[in-house]
Amino acid sequence: MLRCVSAMPPDIVATLLTLRCQQGACMLASLATTPSKDPHAQANRLVKRTHPPLHGCLHGGRPRYAAVIALEPMDIRMTPSLARARRNWIAVACREHALRGCAQPDQGFMQVCHGRRAPLQRLEPGDRVVYYSPTHTMGGKDKAQAFVAAGLVLPGQPYPFDMGGGFVPHRRDVAYLPVQPARIEPLLDDLEFVENRQRWGYKFRFGLFEVGPTDMRRILHAMQAPLEAFDFA
Repeated sequence: MLRCVSAMPPDIVATLLTLRCQQGACMLASLATTPSKDPHAQANRLVKRTHPPLHGCLHGGRPRYAAVIALEPMDIRMTPSLARARRNWIAVACREHALRGCAQPDQGFMQVCHGRRAPLQRLEPGDRVVYYSPTHTMGGKDKAQAFVAAGLVLPGQPYPFDMGGGFVPHRRDVAYLPVQPARIEPLLDDLEFVENRQRWGYKFRFGLFEVGPTDMRRILHAMQAPLEAFDFA
């Protein structure tokens, strides 16, 4: 059951869909188009194509910039056009730090690359994120070598967070979903981003890097993640 809750300026041609999944986490998917001579008509076509139930509830068939919210729990499979807009990211942190970000489900966040802002700006709302932990503790030799957390990027920009002692890293909000840790070793031969089996850990040195949907699906499947919540049928 969907209800139109707001209309925004017509010069912004986009549709935002905020959906609540069965696990109670929220996610947002966005699809924007380039400007046109008739933004009303362009938005009309976009809404009609991506979310027909919304099309009829907007003002006089001339949708502007609409937000809709799910009033009942529902599965959150997205339309193909929204799914194509998603990107897939692997973030790197020790297990202790990665799990700190999802310790409170309603206040999930991510930090990467020693708190730098720039890497977080590459992400968009609705993107999939998985955390890989090379070790259990920062700088330790206690190998974890496992994927430990997964979620969806929420709306908003990176923001500074004062952790004390003069350390003010940047964070970004994430809706984490229930998963189980999955060791990377059994997956190495199947992951496309592993270009050299002998140097499989090379890309993790970047702290944050993009992977394809096939790799993301394999990782989430290994983590026993709710694939439909990540828009994988």
